[in-house]
Amino acid sequence: MGLVSITGQTPLVRRVAVSRGAVARQRQVMAALAGALMLCLAVAVVTGASAAWWAVVALLPLACTYVAVLARCRRIAAEREISHAFFGRAGAEKHGLGGIEELFPAEPEPAVAGRSY
Repeated sequence: MGLVSITGQTPLVRRVAVSRGAVARQRQVMAALAGALMLCLAVAVVTGASAAWWAVVALLPLACTYVAVLARCRRIAAEREISHAFFGRAGAEKHGLGGIEELFPAEPEPAVAGRSY
């Protein structure tokens, strides 16, 4: 494509290198959440302590919310990557993918005489 940075890497290679660090952090957070949840669940089942059950109740929605946010961020990143790959930098706005406002103008078109539908 001809796009080469000062370091000699294409922008795609630099972005993948950065995202590997992000994926590693995401895995660490998921492992910590899953480990804490499993530990609290095991303690709650074995001992029956109400404090451990409250910890499970607190950690479960936190873990579910993190997974939902992570999935949404990955979906948005994939949409941006596909849009950039097919349409270029300003392709989303150029090809009508910028927003719904472009599809529905603020003022309706004038009615044609004789037609009332």
